[in-house]
Amino acid sequence: MRAVRRGKKTALDDVTIVCPEHERAVLNDTSVPDWGTLTLRDVRTEGQVLLCAQDASSAGRVLVDGLHVAAADLRGRELRPHGFGVDVLQGAFTLWNRQAGGELTAELIRISAGSEDRPVRGSGVFVGGQGDWQGKPQGGQVRVSRLTTGEIHADGGITPRTPDLISGGVFVVYSGVVDEVENLGSVTTYGPNDMVLDNWGTVGSWTAKAPIKSYGPSGIGFVQFAELGTLHIAAPIETFGVGRGASTSTTARCTKRASSPSRPMPTQVSAYRSAAGSASSRSIATSAPPEASATRSSRAR
Repeated sequence: MRAVRRGKKTALDDVTIVCPEHERAVLNDTSVPDWGTLTLRDVRTEGQVLLCAQDASSAGRVLVDGLHVAAADLRGRELRPHGFGVDVLQGAFTLWNRQAGGELTAELIRISAGSEDRPVRGSGVFVGGQGDWQGKPQGGQVRVSRLTTGEIHADGGITPRTPDLISGGVFVVYSGVVDEVENLGSVTTYGPNDMVLDNWGTVGSWTAKAPIKSYGPSGIGFVQFAELGTLHIAAPIETFGVGRGASTSTTARCTKRASSPSRPMPTQVSAYRSAAGSASSRSIATSAPPEASATRSSRAR
């Protein structure tokens, strides 16, 4: 099946949709003001899944229970949110409210993207709404009760030393309000300026139960710029780049929780720009147990 545009109150169940990876495999009809409930269940695509409130569209609900985006290339998408001095590449799965107001709601379960041999080009999972140039929420929102991910493999393909463009494995953008994020599969990024997990939105709890891996030169595992209730890293964070101030590749296991003011986190859980100092944060704290050890990797991408 080729690309599918969904109207109001529609569902895709147990289907595979294949199109060129730079195209959209599933998208909503933006001429419909309220798309009702769009349901994706056990769907596999080659090509982006883009659900976006823009044009006449300003309301709707999305239910996902099993989605794998095997391939997608988002590098040519000109629409990118901007904040903290950088633009963000769209994701293989993108849920985005681009309106000046209104709200999308969602429950997003079992979303995965790419593979080790064929990472998606851009971000992996992207959820968010509108914000201002400084990265503060302003305008349309996306409210998600639960977001769970399987394996995510993403390579933004960003030219080295590009100062103003990033991507992320799992990215909650401003005006994204998520009660619970769970990474049940490993999340891996491979290129320059590729964050692994990144929060510009409002997240109640974020739990990583599988390894977080960065093979890019920046070596950034988790970025926290906005509001986060609890962070629980229950698996190793592995970075294989120089990072900010790091001279060796590292493996660390973090324990949960936090109650510290906004500031850049330690090397493995760090912010990519000094603008983090002006963000509002409820809770970030991590610790590495004695068994955490330095490692080196010969892998290069």
